[in-house]
Amino acid sequence: LMVMHVDRLIPEKLSVNHDHRSIDFFILGFSKCGTTSLAELLAAHPSTSMSIEKEPNFFTFHFDRGTSWYEQLFDGTASPSTMRFEASTTYSVDEFAKTACQRIKAHSPFAKLIFI
Repeated sequence: LMVMHVDRLIPEKLSVNHDHRSIDFFILGFSKCGTTSLAELLAAHPSTSMSIEKEPNFFTFHFDRGTSWYEQLFDGTASPSTMRFEASTTYSVDEFAKTACQRIKAHSPFAKLIFI
């Protein structure tokens, strides 16, 4: 187990990616592997803002709702200088992973993925 201070995970000079309301990073992983703990730690950092729902599952189950629905999950949670993220474990499930990753790349091509 590696423990790292949150400030080391979020360097001050990391560029924030807000073209067309893209997401800066995603936490991916499997259930019961620590995605919630990591999401809560990162959400507490002043340089980040998490979606209203931790697991919106947009790129798997709710893609048909459209990007307007997805983007409203971040309304009021972020200033232009904060890094936006979400943490949906369904993006890691074998039957959904390929499609979810293709959709993530199309929506947020410069996003970083943290996999647990």
